[in-house]
Amino acid sequence: MPLKAVLFDLWGTLFFPSVSLEEYVRYRTKLLHEGLKKRGFNFNEKEVYEALTRSREICDVIREVTLREVTVEMEVMMFLKEISVPISRINKDMITYLSDIYMKPYLTLTKPVKGLTKLFRAITNMGIKVAIVSNTMKGS
Repeated sequence: MPLKAVLFDLWGTLFFPSVSLEEYVRYRTKLLHEGLKKRGFNFNEKEVYEALTRSREICDVIREVTLREVTVEMEVMMFLKEISVPISRINKDMITYLSDIYMKPYLTLTKPVKGLTKLFRAITNMGIKVAIVSNTMKGS
């Protein structure tokens, strides 16, 4: 049977962070710290980093146990819980605002794997279709 299509995963297969994971997390921490400050919260960067780390650990357990992805909005809600933002201060606008901030490192600090364009050209020139799947969270 001839090969008709190839399926690729996006994150960690076709695209990777262009900086170390620590730099990536620190950048997200800085952005979330600034975003929370603009919304009137007075957390320091260490508190933001620690809450972000704890919330990521919880979300990773959820993924492992349920075999389901956790949306960016749910990750943000888990982060807000971990940093102790009162539930009365959380609303859809805040979740959307912080979700956009949360995604910025993903949208700005990633790069394609070397040779990706050449690979896709070769595959499509052979008449093989390419599909890309991802559980990667949405962004603006």
